[in-house]
Amino acid sequence: MADFVEKASEKITKLSDEQLERLLNTVREENKIYDSIIQSIPSGLVIVDNNWCITKINKSAKRYLHFFHLHLIKSEPVWNLIADEEVSNFISFCAQKQNTNTSEEFSIVSADDKARFIVVSILPLVRDGKITGTIIFIEDITAKRQQEILMHRMESLKSLTNLAASVAHEIKNPLGAISIHIQLLQKSIKKCREGDGQLPDEKFMEKYLSVVNEEIENLNKIVMDFLFAVRPLKVNMTLSEPDSIIEKSINFFMPEFENCGIEVSVNLQGNGNRLLIDEKLFREIFINIVQNAKAGNSFQQKKQRKTCHKFFYKK
Repeated sequence: MADFVEKASEKITKLSDEQLERLLNTVREENKIYDSIIQSIPSGLVIVDNNWCITKINKSAKRYLHFFHLHLIKSEPVWNLIADEEVSNFISFCAQKQNTNTSEEFSIVSADDKARFIVVSILPLVRDGKITGTIIFIEDITAKRQQEILMHRMESLKSLTNLAASVAHEIKNPLGAISIHIQLLQKSIKKCREGDGQLPDEKFMEKYLSVVNEEIENLNKIVMDFLFAVRPLKVNMTLSEPDSIIEKSINFFMPEFENCGIEVSVNLQGNGNRLLIDEKLFREIFINIVQNAKAGNSFQQKKQRKTCHKFFYKK
């Protein structure tokens, strides 16, 4: 097609109106085909000129990234039109440093409100041996990352047989202790009933019952640890501010800290950056850290040492 257009352009002055119309229609149809191909490919494609203004963008690119003010694409550099701050900063940095043939991986929430992993590549647009612009190529690697997670889970499942055998062995000991002490209680109660009918001394009963309760707690811990190891977590990844979650959690625990005489110093990032995290799991992890810190403080207080807990968050 390119050769045909080039040859036709050399003889354009000799073409009749009918031939010119046929040539334009042919070029128009070819352009429609190329545009359909660009719009149909699953990867995002953004073409920018040497001023980094958008000259072509496909549907996939719009789906992966939030673009706004598209009516300014002819006058604004592309990074000013991308809502995701990290992607915008990456493209801006590449433009300033004139970096090409480079790529970076990002976690984003796409226009369809789904958490995705993408790779943004910066490639030179070459025409007639000269760089006439830049190609921004966006590849969705979410399925690849999910496959890696699945493979990791499958590898973890390989150890389930040994883990289950170990748990079964650990359960036998508490069950054996519970069985023995219940039998001792039954024998003692039977013996007393056959004698004077009086139950054994209260302390005598508590001795065996306390052992039974302890072993029941051990069983519960073994079962919970096993379930935590094998139960898949349901993760809901959203773009959230860790600072806000940490601050709310600290405020929730602050009265308890004050009652225990614990001094708390909070140092947050303070720039409003968002990360792709599960808020619930993030909060649970932080609460566990706080509870462990409080428990450690109680131990230190027994040694009469003053403790100051400091919480830092860095991206």
